[in-house]
Amino acid sequence: SDPQQRLLLQESWNALEDAGYGQEDMSNKSIGMFVGAETGDYQGLASGSNITSNHNAMLAARLAYFLNLSGPVMSIDTTCSSALVALHQACVNLRQHECDTAIVAGVNLCFALETYQTLSHAGMLSPDGKCFTFDKRANGMVPGEAVVAVVLKPLSQAIADGDPVYASIRGSGLNYDGKTNGITAPSGTAQTALLKQVYEQAQVDVEHIDYIVAHGTGTQLGDPIEL
Repeated sequence: SDPQQRLLLQESWNALEDAGYGQEDMSNKSIGMFVGAETGDYQGLASGSNITSNHNAMLAARLAYFLNLSGPVMSIDTTCSSALVALHQACVNLRQHECDTAIVAGVNLCFALETYQTLSHAGMLSPDGKCFTFDKRANGMVPGEAVVAVVLKPLSQAIADGDPVYASIRGSGLNYDGKTNGITAPSGTAQTALLKQVYEQAQVDVEHIDYIVAHGTGTQLGDPIEL
C-alpha cells in the first residue's frame, strides 16, 4: 500500500487525540475528511498492487473508512495548493452544515527517480539543489516531503465543547489565473484579486497583517509576481 495512507492515518489520529477525541467520539459522526495530495508515484514501484492500495482518491476514503466517519470525503489535487484547497473546502462544508467537524490533511512523498527527472526536464528544479526564494540567484524549486493534519470546527462550537483552540480561520478563497503566458505561469492580477477578496470577506485590514507564508518557489518568474 502507498505509505501516504499510513502516514495520513497516523497524523489524523494524532490530531484527533490532540483535540480530545477518541474512537468512540468519532464513530458514525458527521465528520468530513479532506485530503490534499498530488498524484503519487508509489504505484509505479508497486506492481500488482490493487487500486485501493494506491489510488489517490483512496487517501481520504481509507481514513474515513477506518475511522467510520459519515461526513463528506474527498481527495483534492491542485498541485502545490492541494492542502490549502482542501482546507478551504472544509471551511465551506462546515459553513454549509454539511459536517460538524472536519479533518484536513496534506501529504507529499516522493519515491521514484522519474518524478525528479520529469520536474528537472520541465526546468522546475534548482540545479544547485537549493531554493533561493526571493533571491536574484533563484533558479528553481526543491521538492519537500511532509504530512500534516488538523481538526476544524466552527469556533463557537469548539469553545462550547471545551476544545483546545490553536487558531481561527478568518477567511479563505479560491480563483484561477485564466490564460497567461503558459499553463504553469502565475498571474499577479489574479493573485491580487484573490487576496483583496479574502481580506474583504474576513474584514481584515492589511495593515494588521504581521506574518505571511509565501508560495516562494524560488523561480525567476513566480517570485517577482508573488511579491
